Amino acid sequence: MRYILIITVLICCSCNGQNNKNNTQTSNANNDSIFIKKGYINYHSQYHFSFFYSKAWLKLPEDYFRKAIENSYSKPDPKIYSEVGFTLDNDKKEYIFPKFHIEVALDAPPTLKVLKQQIGVYLDSQYMVKNKNENFSRELVEKLSIRSFNKPTIDEEKKIVYMATIMNLQGQGELYTLSVTFLGKETMVSMKIFLPNKDKDNYLKDFYEMISSFHFDQGFEYKN
Repeated sequence: MRYILIITVLICCSCNGQNNKNNTQTSNANNDSIFIKKGYINYHSQYHFSFFYSKAWLKLPEDYFRKAIENSYSKPDPKIYSEVGFTLDNDKKEYIFPKFHIEVALDAPPTLKVLKQQIGVYLDSQYMVKNKNENFSRELVEKLSIRSFNKPTIDEEKKIVYMATIMNLQGQGELYTLSVTFLGKETMVSMKIFLPNKDKDNYLKDFYEMISSFHFDQGFEYKN
């Protein structure tokens, strides 16, 4: 009887797991059809994630995007891959906003418990003062001044980390930045958003759509 019970439990768990996968696939398919009807464009990455974005956003040319990223960091992190950038303006200037780009952290994310601890360390004021500029080039540091930042928050259900910052960019005024990090099984994917602070609300709806459309491929979802 004991062995029959164990086998029954395993079968039920297997069926429930398969049903959850099927439900997830159906949900993603339904969401995708909604964005397709709106005329949104699908972006699918080699790192097993995808999202939809409005046709109004233009993908930055690869050579220009790479050059801009190289100019922004004096010590690029080899474990972070800057994948693609988008802008609403095709004028190829370094400081044209609004814009956003996608970064992929090539290490598997920690558990939510460890992540919360890491965020706690990040929020320590002394840590921020000592480390906030270490990866930026001197030229960029002179142009940027962090005015304020909101405490990073974790959507534990959707496995997303949010953090907003307001910076003062010389010659451009206040810049609102929003970092949205999606936790996956093998990677963490960050959407780095840069908007003029005075009219950021004009663009945020687009980003809420992008965020809601984001998902990892089946089998690459976050495992806590």
